[in-house]
Amino acid sequence: MDSCGHIVPFLLLILLHEGRSLRCACTTDLKTCASIHEAPADFQSAQNECRKLGGELMRAGSSHANETIETLLINTSGDFWSGLEAEDACSSNAIDLAACKQVCMSVSRGKNLTERACADKLDGFLCDGVSWDTCSLNMTEKVILLDKNGCSQGPCDVRCNPVGSGYTCGCLNNYRPSRINPQRCEYYCLNDTCKASCSQDNSLCSCPRGFVRHDDYFCMDINECESNHNCEQTCLNTIGSYECSCKEGYSLVNGSACVPRLDFYEGQNTPNTGGSVNVSSLNDFSGRVASPGKYAGISVTILAALFGLILLVRYLRKRKREEGVKEDCDVLNDAQQEL
Repeated sequence: MDSCGHIVPFLLLILLHEGRSLRCACTTDLKTCASIHEAPADFQSAQNECRKLGGELMRAGSSHANETIETLLINTSGDFWSGLEAEDACSSNAIDLAACKQVCMSVSRGKNLTERACADKLDGFLCDGVSWDTCSLNMTEKVILLDKNGCSQGPCDVRCNPVGSGYTCGCLNNYRPSRINPQRCEYYCLNDTCKASCSQDNSLCSCPRGFVRHDDYFCMDINECESNHNCEQTCLNTIGSYECSCKEGYSLVNGSACVPRLDFYEGQNTPNTGGSVNVSSLNDFSGRVASPGKYAGISVTILAALFGLILLVRYLRKRKREEGVKEDCDVLNDAQQEL
């Protein structure tokens, strides 16, 4: 694909993410990440977005969670949904129950918790349990690495900037924090063709991640969508990487999987076959646990089959014993007649 062909979808991706900024804070081993999303949403919509990323709305409480929240909220203003849910604001003797609203909790800079109506649209939300893959694919901002030692032990290749209970790493021009290890720097470019990074004597050259050598001094972008990707439905090649998406009626989960949206299929026809969708089958397909009633029915069927098998075995054994006794009697009668 030529340069313009790659730049156009890249710019479209930027426009699509405008107003939906994502910034991550991760432990230094990258096993635990949290993210802040500056995108207006009510409580339920925020929870759904977090679950699409494989996480949940972030709950304050533990020292680690509180430090992470405080770090993510640095340089922000406004209120963000957290995972804390307050008691229902209605009492049993309320005069107008229709006017009652469920109450949820928001958090703002300074760790201020506020009760808000769950239907309100706030400035954004905080997610916990987000995977490093999700954060690395959306590195529009530097990832904060959570470490109380900050920059004191020189963890970064080039530059280290303290941020709250952690730090971010910076790199020289044409380099960025690595998507495998953000403490290290890697060469990158924004075109589908770029010069290789070579040593002074040109004896050693390397290409940016997601690129392959075209000739001695140039690299070309790899189209992962043609072979090397894990998208369940739709793959979009980007410069140096790729992104997955899903067809209408499905939600993207963990960056690559697509699961049916029950709210979309409820009472509608399938887009492909035109037949009615069985909601219970969608539940099973999406990996949800079967209801206790289903398990009880299966257990009764299995026990009935075992009981029937036991009765059959006992009947066959009894019949075999009776036939054996009859044969012995016949032999004894024959012997008496001969005598």
